[in-house]
Amino acid sequence: MQIKPLPAQFPGLLYDGERSLRLSGQVRLSLSQIEIELGDRCFGWNYADCKLVSDGFYGDPARIECSAMPSAALLVEVPEFVEALGQHYPRIVERPWWDTRLTGWASIMRSGAGVLLLGAGFYYFGIGLLAEAGAIMAPRSVEEKLGTSTVQLIAGPSVACKDSAATALLGKVESRLFRAAGSDYKFRVIYAKLNMVNAFAAPGGSIVVSDYLVRLTESPEEYAGVLAHEIQHVLHRDSMRAITRELGGNVILAMLSVDPSTNAIFLNQSTALLNLSFSRDAESAADLGAVELLEKARLPANGLILFLNRLIEEEGASGNLARYLSTHPDTKERIASLRRIIREGQVVEPVMSREEWKQAQKVCED
Repeated sequence: MQIKPLPAQFPGLLYDGERSLRLSGQVRLSLSQIEIELGDRCFGWNYADCKLVSDGFYGDPARIECSAMPSAALLVEVPEFVEALGQHYPRIVERPWWDTRLTGWASIMRSGAGVLLLGAGFYYFGIGLLAEAGAIMAPRSVEEKLGTSTVQLIAGPSVACKDSAATALLGKVESRLFRAAGSDYKFRVIYAKLNMVNAFAAPGGSIVVSDYLVRLTESPEEYAGVLAHEIQHVLHRDSMRAITRELGGNVILAMLSVDPSTNAIFLNQSTALLNLSFSRDAESAADLGAVELLEKARLPANGLILFLNRLIEEEGASGNLARYLSTHPDTKERIASLRRIIREGQVVEPVMSREEWKQAQKVCED
């Protein structure tokens, strides 16, 4: 079989995550690296240090990230690029065994088969297996729909905060973390008057944060630590597992098909959702991922430790903390684990002034 010769040079875009720049240039595939030319600036990414985040199969540009520039992303829109990349370094384009890339009716049939398998798993093997399978197999559209319904239940219009000036300031923290996460999730944060200290990662990229929690944090760095932790729960699909495990199948199906704010079946579910707990391993993984994300975003990696220490200080004085603490592992153990993984000499960039943070804390005072 004759191998089709492919070009080794393509137009590309480099997103510089550090300065939010989009730079046009040329991408060349050499024997050992991806060479990037941006005007008079040239550099290379070794294939072994690169990861193909998106291969453009569904019409989006091919996206490559490299550990040499962790906050940057390289995008190439030419369809032949991924095939050419595979000829130079086959390992980078390898897909897991389950990724069959079906489209059209084949994709619909596979999704239908997945639903049947989930039902069989629930009937024969119990909720635990279904929760894990649901988190892995659920299409992104299902995850986003479930997340939207979840947000409607616990942070609907009656409790959602509307202070645009404060949310814009909080958005400085959000954008730094979302950009550093480098995920295709459509992240958004909803601030709500919940009369408790809580942050909840809903499926699909929505994160609900209570006004009490924002006021409890004394700096944007503390808040960044909390938000980075919740982002990890989204990326790991922990909420998908927890909701499938804790709520009945009829509730989940209804959440996917009707407006939960108008259906009686959901009247008692908002409290259950806010009280969802994740496994000890899931919380540990979220803490570890939060530290890595904070470092990548050039935010202090000890932000989460500062917040956890504040929880210990406030625990006896505030009854609002009891529910939040009850859904997480022992706080002192978490602090000890975080201290073991945080590296010294981290480069940080301030996200806002103390005066701006005081204004941001007024997010629900309108």
